[in-house]
Amino acid sequence: MKRDCVIGFFTDPFPDELLYSACARYHRKARNKSVPATTRCLFGKENIKTVVDFPSRLGYLAAQLPAKTYSVDLLIDEHTLLPLVLPFTSAKQAASLRRDMAGNGGIKMHAKMGLLTSGIKRHYLRFCVGCIADDEASYGQPYWHRLHQVPGVEVCPTHTVFLSESDVPMRSLETYKRCFVTLRQALDKLSANRTIPRPLSNAGHLDTILLKLAGSTASLLQTRVQSDPELIRRRYANLLFGYGLSTFAGVVKQTKLATKFRDYYPSDLLERLGCELKGTNHHWLSRLSQGGESAHHYLHHLLLINFLGSTPEDFFQLPSEMRPFGSGPWPCLNRSVTHFQKTRIAKCDIKKAQNTPQIMGTFTCDCGFSYRRSGFDQSENRRFEYDRILSFGNAWYAKLQLLLAAGYTRIQIASILGVTREVVVTEISRIKRAQQCDSPIIPKFAHALSDPSKTSDYFRVKHREHWTKTLAAHNPSAGRYVMRSNALAAYSWLTVHDREWLNDNLPPVRLIGSRPKKDWSTMDQKYANEVPKIATKIRTAPGPPVRISQTVIAKTLGIHGYVFCSRHLPKTRKVLVNVADTNATYAIRRIQWARDCFLSGPSTPRMWRIWWKGHISPPMASNELVKAEWQRCLQVLESHYNLL
Repeated sequence: MKRDCVIGFFTDPFPDELLYSACARYHRKARNKSVPATTRCLFGKENIKTVVDFPSRLGYLAAQLPAKTYSVDLLIDEHTLLPLVLPFTSAKQAASLRRDMAGNGGIKMHAKMGLLTSGIKRHYLRFCVGCIADDEASYGQPYWHRLHQVPGVEVCPTHTVFLSESDVPMRSLETYKRCFVTLRQALDKLSANRTIPRPLSNAGHLDTILLKLAGSTASLLQTRVQSDPELIRRRYANLLFGYGLSTFAGVVKQTKLATKFRDYYPSDLLERLGCELKGTNHHWLSRLSQGGESAHHYLHHLLLINFLGSTPEDFFQLPSEMRPFGSGPWPCLNRSVTHFQKTRIAKCDIKKAQNTPQIMGTFTCDCGFSYRRSGFDQSENRRFEYDRILSFGNAWYAKLQLLLAAGYTRIQIASILGVTREVVVTEISRIKRAQQCDSPIIPKFAHALSDPSKTSDYFRVKHREHWTKTLAAHNPSAGRYVMRSNALAAYSWLTVHDREWLNDNLPPVRLIGSRPKKDWSTMDQKYANEVPKIATKIRTAPGPPVRISQTVIAKTLGIHGYVFCSRHLPKTRKVLVNVADTNATYAIRRIQWARDCFLSGPSTPRMWRIWWKGHISPPMASNELVKAEWQRCLQVLESHYNLL
C-alpha cells in the first residue's frame, strides 16, 4: 500500500479562482512526474478524475492545509460552483451536498442537483482576455475564473466582452483524462486569432440579456443565503401574480407564461443555452413555476428570475407571503383628522375582486375612515392614494358640519376634505335627512365593509374544520384529487393562507410503483377476441345501420382512453382497423338496409328514393363500389316485383 504524502506547500487560490485551477498550478510548481502523484498528495487517491465544477474529497485536502487559513466550507464557497445551487435547496440537502464534496461525492452529486437530466452543458473551459491582462498585472499570472465556467455565462460582466473558448474540456475526456491544465498552458496551444476579444453590441437585445444573465450569476456566486423549495415557490407565485401570470390562489397560467417567456428570450438563445421549451405545457418552465421537491438547474432559476424583472439579491429578500400593498402599518387618508397620512392602520383585508384578476385591499382606521386600493403598489407614493372611499366615519361627518356652520362653500369644503363637490352635496343631504328623522347618519358605503367578525382566524378555523370533516367522511385510501374535488373552497383558501397545515393533513401521495403491473399481453388477446363480436352485434342490430367505428368499439370495451396511444395493444388495434367501416362500406350497408325496407313495399321504388332512404350523398354515389351495390339492389327489387 502506498503511503499518503504530506504536501510542503500549496498554491493559494486567487479571488474567484477555480479549485481545479489552483491544483493545476500546484501540479506545475511541484513538478510531479505524473497526475496520479498530484491527486494522491492533494486528495489521497490516485485513480480519481479531475472535476472542474463540483470536486470531491475536499476534506482530505483541507486537512493538508493550515486550519486557520483554509476549511472545507471556504474551499466550497469561494472556489467551486456549489454556491449557485445552495440558495435553491433545503438546509438538509445543502448539508448533504457539502458532505458529498468533503467526502467521496462522485457523480451522484450531479444527479442530486438535477444537472444530469437538464440538457445544459459546458464543453470547454473559457476565459476572458481582459481578465487575463488584469490577473497578470495583479498576480503575475492568469488563472481559470469560476464565473467563466458557469453554463449560461457567455460574456464577462467586468469587461463586457464575449468569453473565448479553450481546448480544455470541462469533463474528463480521453485526451485530458486525469489531467491538470493551467490557463497559461492552454493559451500556449491556441492560435492568436482565438485570443482576440469580441465586444458586445450596446443596442443588441440578445447581448443585453447575456450581460444581465452573467451579472446575475456573479451575484448568485456571492450569495450566502439558505432558502427552501417552498419559500422559492411562494416568491415565484408573488412575482407571477404581479405580472398577471397566475391567479391569487397561486395557479400559474402556463400557456400565457410560456408565450411571454418565449417573447422575452429569443428561441436561438434558449437553444444555445440548452434551455429550450420542449412540448406544450410539460417543459422545465412549467415544472419550475409550479414548485415541488424535484431539483432544477440553477440556470433555469436565473432565467426565470431575470424574466420576472428581479435579481438574485432582491429575489431572496422577497417576503414569502403575498404583500401587494407592502408591509404595515398603513396611513390613514382621512383629511378631517389630525393624524392624516400617519401610519396607524395595522391590518389590511386582502381579497380577490369578482370577475376580474385584480385583488383589493381594504384599510380601516379606528376613526371610522375606510378606503380601498386595487392592484400592486408600484411605488411608495401609491400608499397615500385610494381607489374608493368605503366609509367616512363620524370624525369626517363632524368636520363637515363644522365647516358648514362656519360658512364655507361646497367647493371649499370639498377641497379641504379631499373629495368632489358632488360627494359633499350628497353627504350634506344625508345629514339633513338623519336630522329630520332624528336618527344616526347611515354611511353610503356601509354595506361594502366586510364583517369585522370574519377575520383570518375565523376563516382558518372554518376551513380547517371543513377539510377535517371531508377527510374523515371519505375512505382513508382516497387520493388527493378526490379530497380536493369534495372540498375545493377549503383547499383553495388553505393553499394560500395555511399551506403548512394543509401539507400535514393531505392524504399520502400514491406511488405509481405500488400499483400492480398489467398483463398487457393477456389483455391484448382478450380485447382482440372481443372486437369482432362487438362489430357483429352492431352490424346485426335492428333499425337503421350504425357505423362500426374504432371509437364506438373502444368505448364499448372501456379502452378508449389508451388503446390509440398505447403500444401495448397491437393486436387489438389491428383488428379494430380491419372490422371498422370505411365510408364506402358504411354507404353500402345503408343501401342494403334501404333495399330491405322497400322489399315489403307495394311497388318498385325509383332510383333517387334508394339514395334518399340510405342517405347517400352525390360524391359517395359516384364511388364505384357503392354504384355497383346500388345496381345489384335495384335488380333484386325489380326481380322481386316480377318486372324483368
